[in-house]
Amino acid sequence: MSYRYPAGTIFRDYVRAATGVSLFFVPVMAFDLPRVTIYLCIAIGTLFVFYLRQTVIRHRTRIDMDDRMIRNRGGELCFAWDELSRVALRYFSLRRDRDAGWLELRISSGNRSLCLDSRIEGFERIAAQAARAAAENGLPLDGATLSNLDALGIQHSKCTQQRD
Repeated sequence: MSYRYPAGTIFRDYVRAATGVSLFFVPVMAFDLPRVTIYLCIAIGTLFVFYLRQTVIRHRTRIDMDDRMIRNRGGELCFAWDELSRVALRYFSLRRDRDAGWLELRISSGNRSLCLDSRIEGFERIAAQAARAAAENGLPLDGATLSNLDALGIQHSKCTQQRD
């Protein structure tokens, strides 16, 4: 199977990044601003440039996955599931009530690591395959990862829980 980030999600990220870059770099070029304001605008605008860079990377990301391996065609990262050495599934929220948020799956094989957020198509299938591979490889999973797998309804091996 092949997965990618939906075009609508990527488009909204491009709009956010372009808006941020414009709002903070155009005034620097168009107006005579105090030096402190110029530095502040450049600093914040630079953050939006990094956000734009991440959006381009996400746009190019294509994940190919089967029962034997996972491959990121955008970053040319490939490893077999039986080489898996770490799985972490984290939840992030911008609100105190933890209502609106996203998941981030980080899978590693040695020093190679792949990080995907829950907006990618097929995220649950990728997370389920990672959990299966972790169980087959006898990898310990921390409490947060186990809790997030439960929230997704993904079966996992309780005997692989890491001691905190």
